[in-house]
Amino acid sequence: MDSIRVAYGDHVALDEVSFVVPHGSITAVVGPSGCGKSTLLRAICGLEPIRSGRIEIDGQEVSSASRHAPPERRRMGLVPQEGALFEHLSVAGNIGFGLGPWWRRVPGRRDRINELLSVTGLTDLADRSPTTLSGGQRQRVALARALAPRPVVIGLDEPFSALDADLRARLQSHVRRALLSENATGLLVTHDREEALAMADHIVVLIDGRVRQDAAPQTVYVEPADLDVARLFGDLADLAATASGSVAATRVGPMELRREHHGDGRVLIRPDDLHVVDDDDAPAAVVDDVRFRGRDIVISATTPHGDPILVSGSATIEFPMRGQRIRYRQQAPLHFLPSR
Repeated sequence: MDSIRVAYGDHVALDEVSFVVPHGSITAVVGPSGCGKSTLLRAICGLEPIRSGRIEIDGQEVSSASRHAPPERRRMGLVPQEGALFEHLSVAGNIGFGLGPWWRRVPGRRDRINELLSVTGLTDLADRSPTTLSGGQRQRVALARALAPRPVVIGLDEPFSALDADLRARLQSHVRRALLSENATGLLVTHDREEALAMADHIVVLIDGRVRQDAAPQTVYVEPADLDVARLFGDLADLAATASGSVAATRVGPMELRREHHGDGRVLIRPDDLHVVDDDDAPAAVVDDVRFRGRDIVISATTPHGDPILVSGSATIEFPMRGQRIRYRQQAPLHFLPSR
């Protein structure tokens, strides 16, 4: 898509949004509530007209200021949040609906249904009613139905938001395998950063209707484009700094950087970048809070200069108490954001 714009009266929902969804991979559009994610997916599906720009699917223009192809002409499947299954049809019947009405003679219809039952792990549930299924099973049926006609793109609109954490993690893995096994191109819309990092080959960060970053998941996490993007992807502390080459001077001492920079800005600190050490010569900070993460802990602390930092520690150490002083050392090079 190229420079698409969607507006409702004077309110601009999407402003000059451009990115490419690579074939045979999964792209996640991530952003906070109200940033325009669902509007973007609706525009791509043909459920929302655009004011300007253009949308192409498989090299064919489907939306522009002068053209609006209807949803059924876009070769795009959609998996909505709640699955939206037909309760009067069986699991197999719902999947088959993706191929059109049962009376339409589609060559290999039964084979395609059986193939998708297998891909999504639903073979034993083929004759069941959707009313007897769990939330995760219903979402897999919705995915199989969307995959049935072999669309060019599958849109997934926050498909796991109503599921518990454990089921969500297992289903993310299952859906990713199913999409890749079908050589499908996925477009996942989500506000869940962990979901995006776990499922996507590519991430587009959307904030206030604009693309802030368009990159691989590891790049978005380790080298965010700005502070808003950085904070969207987990716990973060930042320190004022002046960079000279691969070292940044801060009030708590020099910090090693991932890349060479020159000038003023801020260094970004994730919990795993600093680690608790037993070394009287290491910098000190006072503990504000401690959070247990299972295999380790995250300590929120304040330096003698009043700067907040995040420090990780092994879960095997004695948990420090609020007000206690700890020592820490840098474990990995940090990302530097120059002042604009």
